[in-house]
Amino acid sequence: MSCAALALALGSTSVLAGAPALSDLAQRWQGAWVIHDTDYPGSVQAWAVQGSSVDVYDPRSGQDRRERFTLVSPCRLVRTQYNGSGEAETVSTNTFAFAPDGLHVAPAQSAGGLKRGNLITACTGDNVYTFDTQSGQCGSGTPG
Repeated sequence: MSCAALALALGSTSVLAGAPALSDLAQRWQGAWVIHDTDYPGSVQAWAVQGSSVDVYDPRSGQDRRERFTLVSPCRLVRTQYNGSGEAETVSTNTFAFAPDGLHVAPAQSAGGLKRGNLITACTGDNVYTFDTQSGQCGSGTPG
């Protein structure tokens, strides 16, 4: 998706940089969350995020596990589960958005975004787009 396409989708013809800092979003993630549909459709999990780790409990399977928790963009996170020897066993990538009705987490192929003041940030794939609703300026790039 180009900035022009994003701007058209947002009802304007122009788009700026300035996505929220990952450290600010990481702080917002701290604590307990009930997450729906992350590992499979209909799944409900309890996540407890502390620093760079997340405890995941899935009541349907009864599985309780600790994973590494990393934000890779303003709308995307990576969870890494390690085996007994410390090697990465499972890597899960999810798109997320903080909305007025709560936190939404989706599979990686889903687009996500957030609005903070005049700035709208949208993530599609590995790209991050920003749109300033006041100035009408657009920016794009890849995180990292």
